Amino acid sequence: MKALPNPLFLHDLRVLGSGPSTVVLSHGFGCNQEVWRPIADALSSSFRVVLFDLMGCNPRSAAVFNAATHRRLDAFATDLIALLEHAESGPVTYVGHSMSGMIGILASIRRPDLFRKLILIAPSPCYMNIGSYRGGFEKSDLEQIFDAARENYAAWVKKFAPMAVGKTPSPAFTGEFTKGLLAMKPDIALSMLITVFTSDFRDQLPLTTVPTVVIQSTKDPAVPMSVAEFVRAEIPVCTLELAEAEGHLPHLTNPELILGILRRHL
Repeated sequence: MKALPNPLFLHDLRVLGSGPSTVVLSHGFGCNQEVWRPIADALSSSFRVVLFDLMGCNPRSAAVFNAATHRRLDAFATDLIALLEHAESGPVTYVGHSMSGMIGILASIRRPDLFRKLILIAPSPCYMNIGSYRGGFEKSDLEQIFDAARENYAAWVKKFAPMAVGKTPSPAFTGEFTKGLLAMKPDIALSMLITVFTSDFRDQLPLTTVPTVVIQSTKDPAVPMSVAEFVRAEIPVCTLELAEAEGHLPHLTNPELILGILRRHL
């Protein structure tokens, strides 16, 4: 079997700054590490900042992406652990958006020694409404999303991006997120979309031993406030920070706001 390229190469790992402690920034679905650029540049004056792309989100990893291997977020957590081991960063403060929130939690449960703190922006352990748990989507809603993305990915992106970004932020941000989504191979995007929206890691939250901060937009179309409160209640040591922002990507649409919150916890 042919060995995969070095993880640092595969995920295009980059390091900014040279501070005494390390902050790792991990993006969500439809983005790559460039979404963090304003925040990364600002933090690099005080911290060693590590940036990377999730598997399938750049040409290098897309060329070897295997949907069967990465059909669960656990595989992405394995990638993260390998990256942190290769980067030799010591315990890091991990900042993960959306799907990377759960990736960080899963990785920290397996290797708590690699993490000093988790800061999670709009994480969700389960997007589906199940019993009394309100994840935000009915099963039929998710099936319609998958069918639309499968039938015509470009058309689906044009509807999904404005919904995720929100109405209030500048249209330029919608354009930027749209560009990122369209840069993905449709089959990889669909695979990741299904993986994210069908996951249920609610039972893993109590196993998280690393101190955690959840940053939640007050108007998030993808993650209801009830989910943020559920995460806070289930993780043993967890603080909930509300960001007065609209949309699922506040670090893209309002980086100064998110940067201010991050600085309080770094």
